[in-house]
Amino acid sequence: MPGIALRPFTSDDVPAAAALLAARHQADRARLPLLSPKLEEAGPWAEILDGAARVASYAFAATRAGRLVAFLLADQQNFAPGTLMAQWTPPHSLSTGYQDHAIDAGEDPTEVLRLLYAEVAALAVRDGYFVHRVEIVAGDAALQEGWLNLGFGRYLSAATRDTGPVMIGDVPGVAVSTAGAEDIEVVMSLAHTLDLHHAASPMFWPIIREARPAARAFNLDALQGAGAPFFIANRDGKTAGMQTFLRPGFTPFVVPHDHDVYLFEGVVDPASRSAGVGTELLEHSMRWAREQGYQTCTLHFASANPSGAPFWLRHGFVPVTHTMERHVDERIAWANR
Repeated sequence: MPGIALRPFTSDDVPAAAALLAARHQADRARLPLLSPKLEEAGPWAEILDGAARVASYAFAATRAGRLVAFLLADQQNFAPGTLMAQWTPPHSLSTGYQDHAIDAGEDPTEVLRLLYAEVAALAVRDGYFVHRVEIVAGDAALQEGWLNLGFGRYLSAATRDTGPVMIGDVPGVAVSTAGAEDIEVVMSLAHTLDLHHAASPMFWPIIREARPAARAFNLDALQGAGAPFFIANRDGKTAGMQTFLRPGFTPFVVPHDHDVYLFEGVVDPASRSAGVGTELLEHSMRWAREQGYQTCTLHFASANPSGAPFWLRHGFVPVTHTMERHVDERIAWANR
């Protein structure tokens, strides 16, 4: 059997790469019917991939006997500290989205990724990019094993549920109201509570203070808009939690956006945890979503979150994508010279 050959990915590879993405998406939808049926055809992928390939920082194709069997694209991420995205994206990091990679079903992902990633990573590390992230769809054990073999682990998960009822009855002592622009300080205080939670073990997400003004401006703009609401929970007269929503927000594009609403921040004050505040908030939110005609709700949670991840999964959210991350030891930049 001919071996695998590597070369730069070009625009001529887009049709064959789009076919690989469509075939993979068909297999992904067999496990996760929540994913978009429109992406089972190669046409939409070709349009998406054409744009992605034009801006990719690194792009490689793998062929066997001249036929494209895999490809891998990656983008440099360089958000300034004062921007909103800097809170979630490390400086000088590398990102590979769901649309930026695919492997023929007849190939071994571990074997192919060893070769492809070696090419991309060599250039990225040379250029000073040491944090590498890749988005994959949940449930593809062979693909996940390929990335695990390269030193990646789960960092972030996107999950979706229908907007059906969460529970029957209300939680005594908990009242939920809709926030307005005048509540911006309450919103920011609860957002900081969530930041502190994510900064704790075992997540250790840094709090980027330079991004706080951008986060305030973002939340204030959302509060003043006519889109999705911010809900505040009070327990026995004291602020106890919050769930905020965006449209379309950060819902992965593989989930249909037409009838989906994105849950941006969900937080319960530590003094009110395990008292039903989060559940009451979610019940109120899903009732609102149904009344607005939304069929699904999507959110992201830190994969290592010891309280948040179990809460969302227990309340019907099904993982649809995982963001895998590898942090290359920066000493490689000087220790072997």
